[in-house]
Amino acid sequence: MDGAINVYDLQGNQKGSVGSVVADIVSFQFHPVTKNMYMVLNNSNSVSVLDTVRFGAITKLSVGKDPVAIAYNPHNGLMYVGNRGDQTFSRISPKHQVIDTIKTESFGLGLAISSKEDIIGVSNSADDTVSISGLQSGPTVTVNEEYYEDREDFQHNPAMVGHVKLVASGEDRINALQITEKSVTGTEICKTISLSNSQSPQNFANVSEVFDFDGNLIDGHVTWCFKINPFQQVTFLIYYNQIEMYNMLPEKSRISTGVQMSKGIPVSWLDNPKDEPPNESTY
Repeated sequence: MDGAINVYDLQGNQKGSVGSVVADIVSFQFHPVTKNMYMVLNNSNSVSVLDTVRFGAITKLSVGKDPVAIAYNPHNGLMYVGNRGDQTFSRISPKHQVIDTIKTESFGLGLAISSKEDIIGVSNSADDTVSISGLQSGPTVTVNEEYYEDREDFQHNPAMVGHVKLVASGEDRINALQITEKSVTGTEICKTISLSNSQSPQNFANVSEVFDFDGNLIDGHVTWCFKINPFQQVTFLIYYNQIEMYNMLPEKSRISTGVQMSKGIPVSWLDNPKDEPPNESTY
């Protein structure tokens, strides 16, 4: 054994050699952004960074005691080195710097990071356990102070949707919008609007403009459903024509039905007998 690190392509052909390594390599991980290979050197408590294009060593970094595992975190672009000796994680930036050390518990050998959630899993063969740590949360929805007042207004005065513009952060697009309308009998009617052909790039932004909303209302009985990626932000710009319901009521509807927002009907009218029209003294 000469301790050399050889590089092979997918067909099994050797493409190059990095050279001799005297330390024990117990784990390695490829960084998909920098295209570098990170190798954990256990007996020297360090990590060696290799250039996979030029087949040469870039640098050697000191980490915690007894490093045995390494994993890439796609959520922040950092490498996590699991140090069994002092129960820590050494975090390495894409610029090949150990930025900090995080304390952990029950770390034995295995280390894995979820590609969907920002959580870390470590295994410990000594007590047959797997520990999960890190941030695990759903999307954050910000609701302004006027939302509840606006929602109540739409329930009494529905709005007819003209078209909708979606502005999303990042490169991932919103592909579909599902509209579910619930009737007074509890029946649900679902309609899916495809957004794949609605791309409207503006200043290279991720924008979709949709006009397929004929007959759709905002009235408190319609739900819009869509899927977004973790940490993605989506803004809806809705163009609508709101219907003022009291404009559609006849003048005497307030007296006969008790509607309190009929346009142009003074409160004093309610004191008149039902069949007697108001006179000038009423005003």
